[in-house]
Amino acid sequence: MPSLNGVYHPMPDQPAHLRQANHNRRMIVALDPATTPFLDWVVTGTFYAALHLVEAWFAGRGFHFLSHAERDDWIHKAKELRWNVWPRYKELEFQSQRARYQCVSFDKDDVGQRLLVYLTDIEHEIRELL
Repeated sequence: MPSLNGVYHPMPDQPAHLRQANHNRRMIVALDPATTPFLDWVVTGTFYAALHLVEAWFAGRGFHFLSHAERDDWIHKAKELRWNVWPRYKELEFQSQRARYQCVSFDKDDVGQRLLVYLTDIEHEIRELL
């Protein structure tokens, strides 16, 4: 059983991960990527929405990951995710890292026409696999 400071914390199930992905998507919409000065948070929210979609897929198979490295390894190994989800997911992760750690400024067109499209692609792919 996973614990934090000796206290048991149940792993989120598939519906919980889907709710969190939807919550992150609503945050992106609320920020309005076309006008917000907070594109770094849109990019970060985009990655975490994708992460929870992937976690939902794995939760439906009895898996949960506590590290990005472990999750990455399994995404890459899963034949259902390897070709359509993996490259987009990794790009969203990379851009999120740039936003969080490198203080990169983002172009609203790149975010809207590429990164958010990647999230939409991942949403469609995962929902078809559930």
